[in-house]
Amino acid sequence: MLVAGLHWSYLATFDIEVTHTEIELPDLPAEFDGYRIVLLSCLHTAGFGPRERSLRGKLQGLEADLLVVAGDFRKLDCRPQDTLAACRRIFEGLHFPDGMLATRGNHDRQSMFGPLSKMGLRILFNDCFTVYRSRSPDRQKPRGQEAAPTERPDGTEPGMAALTFVGVGSGVRRDPDWAAALSRAEAGGLKIGICHSPDGVVSASKHAIPLLLCGHTHGGQVCLPGLGPLLTETRLVGRRFASGLCRHEDTLLYVNRGIGWTALPLRFNCPPEISVLTLRPQR
Repeated sequence: MLVAGLHWSYLATFDIEVTHTEIELPDLPAEFDGYRIVLLSCLHTAGFGPRERSLRGKLQGLEADLLVVAGDFRKLDCRPQDTLAACRRIFEGLHFPDGMLATRGNHDRQSMFGPLSKMGLRILFNDCFTVYRSRSPDRQKPRGQEAAPTERPDGTEPGMAALTFVGVGSGVRRDPDWAAALSRAEAGGLKIGICHSPDGVVSASKHAIPLLLCGHTHGGQVCLPGLGPLLTETRLVGRRFASGLCRHEDTLLYVNRGIGWTALPLRFNCPPEISVLTLRPQR
């Protein structure tokens, strides 16, 4: 029985689930009603195997405006070049109208981000990226085509609604530097944070960030009935924010369950996840 359970839990690590969640945000400009984000985290990849092939295939079948990877491309015990070779096969050639963003996880190395950038991933480390939509309906283009001006040197042109993504450090060992990241953002416009660990929500909530996108927890990796997630490796929020849509004070956060695993190749009651998040104005 134990052997059968372990084998089933191992097979569960390959069963990537695509989840769909609508998130209502106060002050979301009407032009971003229906804006769709694909969120990934914790690939922990050492090579292009069955899990990575499944991930690539599922990503190719998704329709969204933007892809976000909330850190941990690398499997801890593998060479960065092996992770990069796998990532090249996962991400190259994917098309999202507003591009692909990523931030650093606690297993990633700085040397990886140049090559990842060449694959089309824009790395946000204490940095921002803003997307724009025209307020004039006749300048909108349908999803799946290049959107009307995606990034501009400033957001002051009349008729443009702005949505700014703010990326910080992993938040695993120390609080992320939101002040440094936000210093590069334009005044006004809604801010969405990207931080590897949900621990980052404690400081994000002090900087008027209404939504944080993160990963790190693997959903607990093993979730037992009555006990919940066993291990999330969080130092500030405990097991409260292991997965899904949560709230800390005035900040919502979505915690992606990740794609890979650490320690043991097992998952129970929390399959790997591709999150498709649709933004809506608060009703």
